[in-house]
Amino acid sequence: IDLISLDRVAALHAKQNAEPKKRHLILLDARSDQRYTAGHIAGAEHLQISDVNTDLGRDPRIESYDNIVVYADNPGSASSRALTKRLLRIRYDDVYMFPGGLDAWVRAGLPTESGE
Repeated sequence: IDLISLDRVAALHAKQNAEPKKRHLILLDARSDQRYTAGHIAGAEHLQISDVNTDLGRDPRIESYDNIVVYADNPGSASSRALTKRLLRIRYDDVYMFPGGLDAWVRAGLPTESGE
């Protein structure tokens, strides 16, 4: 699993926001429905490991991004590691795990949102 730093995720997030029609970054929140709805990184998509069926192959919408970043709450969160492994097993390219997760993002004062 390739890890990605807070600084790199923040830079990609800013680039994606500056050029919304491009596909620089997709952030995948691997947490439960309730935790995602309560708050997540602004613009993140919600995707749990149970949503990824290895028999169906890759999702063209996700695959079209240059960088796929998976996160959960913090380095102790197993859900982000599990989802990252599942995506790698299906052979997605440019998949990274952001170990700091939402906790590090919030501490850095970066934008979040709530709801679905």
